[in-house]
Amino acid sequence: MDKSTELMPLIPLRGLTVFPNMIISFSVGRQKSLDAIEKATGGNELVFLASQKDPSVDAPKREDICDIGTVAKVKQILRLPGNVTHVIVEGVIRGNLVKVIENEDCDIAEIIEIPQDSDEEPDVDTVALMRMTSDAFDEYIKMGNRMQAGNEGVVNVISATKPGQMADIMASGININQSERQTILEILDPVKRLEAVFEILNSELEIVRLKKQLEEKVKANIDKSQKEYYLSPKSNWDIVKNTHEALVDRITFERVQNNVKRVNRTVKTKREKRLFENLIFCRECGNTLTVSYRKNHNYWTVNCNRYSRDPRRHL
Repeated sequence: MDKSTELMPLIPLRGLTVFPNMIISFSVGRQKSLDAIEKATGGNELVFLASQKDPSVDAPKREDICDIGTVAKVKQILRLPGNVTHVIVEGVIRGNLVKVIENEDCDIAEIIEIPQDSDEEPDVDTVALMRMTSDAFDEYIKMGNRMQAGNEGVVNVISATKPGQMADIMASGININQSERQTILEILDPVKRLEAVFEILNSELEIVRLKKQLEEKVKANIDKSQKEYYLSPKSNWDIVKNTHEALVDRITFERVQNNVKRVNRTVKTKREKRLFENLIFCRECGNTLTVSYRKNHNYWTVNCNRYSRDPRRHL
């Protein structure tokens, strides 16, 4: 083993790229990855995280893993119901994967660490690039985009003093796909990495601007159409009759119309409220009895329409 290399447990990642200074939580399912976490917590808590080239590979070999990954520190292990394990890690530094040592419990990565930035202070051109990128990032946030790393990521961007650090923090938070993140991770020159992030930010901003312009244009057209529709007189409407399938046939329609006219001609009379209505019943048939008062004869009558032998009884 070369003196410049280090050994640590390896965790291949599916569809995920981790940057230095990035804090992230992800689920761990493969037994070798679980063993790698256990081995790290029993030592210096460091693991090497590298993305798989093909996420569908269940047991990745060296050729299935990207060359550039990130050394990360295990912050916390969460064991959830249903035999689900989540781990919270913090990216520390880039690493170049030299070799994978396969073991029965977990695979070991032999890596060479890659510094995030040089020890020299940024020159004038780099400072100008950092300011332009920071301004673009501020506009990106103000236009409604949220950093995936949360508010803490915004604070870290503001406090970044080196181009590589700023590029990694922005790349870990802006809304780009995993392949673009991996491409940025593999750019080892910090200034070129920041230039790539600046280009992505400008592209994202242009897309957001065009999206807002289209939304405003569509809204204006809809408002105009609705206004013209409601203000237009009925004389300007184009009404086309008999273009839809009839709900009923013509004979049924005419019968209904005649019935409606006949009902409308019927004179409505006010019905007098009768005493004991729906309260007394016929002893013979159980039907409801109708109670009415005969004003001319000054007595009450009880009638049952179903009892025909003696339809009228006096109270």
